[in-house]
Amino acid sequence: MGKQSRMGIKALELSKLKTYAVLYRQTARKPKKLYLVYVSYPYSENPTETTRQIQLWAQKILKRFDDLVLLIPHFVFDAVWDFPEGYTRPEMAVQELELIKRMDILVYDPKRVSAGVRWEIAYAEHIGVPILTTEELENGKRN
Repeated sequence: MGKQSRMGIKALELSKLKTYAVLYRQTARKPKKLYLVYVSYPYSENPTETTRQIQLWAQKILKRFDDLVLLIPHFVFDAVWDFPEGYTRPEMAVQELELIKRMDILVYDPKRVSAGVRWEIAYAEHIGVPILTTEELENGKRN
C-alpha cells in the first residue's frame, strides 16, 4: 500500500473519530433512562395495514420523546418466521414472551384489543411489566 493510500485511510479514520465524538456528545445529553417499550396491537385481521398504522404512530411518538425505544414485534418476527406460514410456530410465541419479559413497558391501544393483545397484556401483568395505554404513553407516563 502506497503512502498516499495510507494517508487516505488515516484521514478517513480521523473523520470517523470526529463523527463518533459528535454522536457521543449528542447522546451524552440524552436522558439517562431509556424505556424499552413493547408495542402490542391486533395483527391477524389485516397484518399489512395494521402494522403500517403502528409504524406511523411509532414515528410520531419517537419524534416527540427521546426516552423511548419501541419494539414493534412483527417488524422482528414476520421476516424471521416467514409470515404467514410461520405465524403459528410455538418458537415465535416463546420469543415474544421473552421480549415482553425484558421490556420496561407494554403499550396498547384500548380501542383496538384482540385475543393476542389480551394474551400479551395478561402475561405482562403476570410478570410485573407495567402496562400503559397509547394515550398514557403519549401524555408522558412511563410506569
